[in-house]
Amino acid sequence: MRKKTLIEGDKVSLQGIIVPADWDHKGNAVAYTLSTFDEKEYRIDPESKNPSIEEFIGEKVFINGILIKKEHENYLYVDTIWSF
Repeated sequence: MRKKTLIEGDKVSLQGIIVPADWDHKGNAVAYTLSTFDEKEYRIDPESKNPSIEEFIGEKVFINGILIKKEHENYLYVDTIWSF
């Protein structure tokens, strides 16, 4: 049986565009942000382990996830993502 990790935070459903937020020394994106249509930004939690995030750069997406606070920053833990 697969063990689930419990994440505390507020469950949310958001829509917006995935944009790169940070790059390594070679210019590769290493962090991402969801920029919503009401001009809010949500940093994608790197522990989401959702490899498909990179596939959605520049696309309009729906995300179901959890807003969590880490190290005085707010992050969006992505549960599911799909484009529209």
